[in-house]
Amino acid sequence: MRLTLLACAAAASAFFAATPSRAAGVSAIYGLWVETLANGGGMITQFTPTTISAWGIDADGQQISPTTAETVTYRDLGGVIGVDFVKGGGILIQVRGPTDLVMSFPGEGAHQLKPWRGPQPKAPAAATPANPAPATGASPDASAPPSPVIHY
Repeated sequence: MRLTLLACAAAASAFFAATPSRAAGVSAIYGLWVETLANGGGMITQFTPTTISAWGIDADGQQISPTTAETVTYRDLGGVIGVDFVKGGGILIQVRGPTDLVMSFPGEGAHQLKPWRGPQPKAPAAATPANPAPATGASPDASAPPSPVIHY
């Protein structure tokens, strides 16, 4: 009986140790991540303790779309991280390792993210939902308020 309990405890320890998202915690997603697109460009996503921001880049890593930012809270769901938008809705993040995230939007599919190794942003890093960074690319209506939803 005692041997069986020890074996079960060892198996459970091995399972949880092999599940990176359980051990990683919410802070594992903080920073800049990129989803690389087929044309060489991509979408940068920045996670901070209170916001998520995103903007498009061209193949040279230059920002080509306005920054969208949303105030968020995080929940460790034991295998995935729930990102709740303060204005409603949310996404799920699976941490597959220190260099691999999968971001899932309900009903829209998953996005593979890798750490961003390119130039560090200037305006997007300081963006907040109340004061978004100015767009560096062409915009059909520069006076329009920023979208409250992060679009991919």
